[in-house]
Amino acid sequence: MTITINTNKLLGVVIGVLLILYAVNIFFTNQLINAWVDEPVALTFTLISAPDCERCVDPKQIVSVIDAAHNIDYETSVVEFDSTIGAKYIDMYGIAKLPAVVVSGDVRNERVLGAWESFRGRTVDDSIIIDDLIPFYDLAERKNKGVVDVVILMDSSCESCLDPNAYLGMVQKLGLAAGEVLGHDLASAEGSAFVKDYQIKKLPTVLLSPDASAYENLDNVWQQVGTIEEDGWYVFREVQKLSSDFTTLQ
Repeated sequence: MTITINTNKLLGVVIGVLLILYAVNIFFTNQLINAWVDEPVALTFTLISAPDCERCVDPKQIVSVIDAAHNIDYETSVVEFDSTIGAKYIDMYGIAKLPAVVVSGDVRNERVLGAWESFRGRTVDDSIIIDDLIPFYDLAERKNKGVVDVVILMDSSCESCLDPNAYLGMVQKLGLAAGEVLGHDLASAEGSAFVKDYQIKKLPTVLLSPDASAYENLDNVWQQVGTIEEDGWYVFREVQKLSSDFTTLQ
């Protein structure tokens, strides 16, 4: 039995939650400060688009969150990555991933420094470059990265076992952008092949495609609960850490 789970909206939910958490975290601190400061911080945002990357972060969302959380006066322009000015910015600021946001103006104002830190912005000359957004388009390899396919393996004969859908919640908590999500039963050809190929001993479990490597902090977390295989797949193995009810395979 093979189950396909539609998660087209999962990336939007993950990004939305992360952006909302950021806004809430800094809004209450800054609203008191801004109440006493009449002069807004003047900024200019230049958004460099990513080619053919529907799942990439919309850089306009970054601007909207910063605008909502800070007292700023700003202008925004959008440039194509392969335009003359887009190519100039990419070369000038060493941009390797798209989309990217180039911020100029009063970027050193203490009232907005928290924004650059939260979005992992880096300082180049008098500008802030926000280009560590996931998913992204890799300019060097000319392909999209950071959309992770998810394979859930289950044993339908075990009624008391952990609900396999719990792994979808785990993917969300890890902040991963899910691509195709498939569920395979142990009795299916696909399921048994995964079990054999990765020597899986406990079900239900989850596997993540090699694109998970785009999330730089994931490897440290994953080493506590699973393995990263030679072909790049991430295999969750410590099922007992989530539930005492699971199937043990010989």
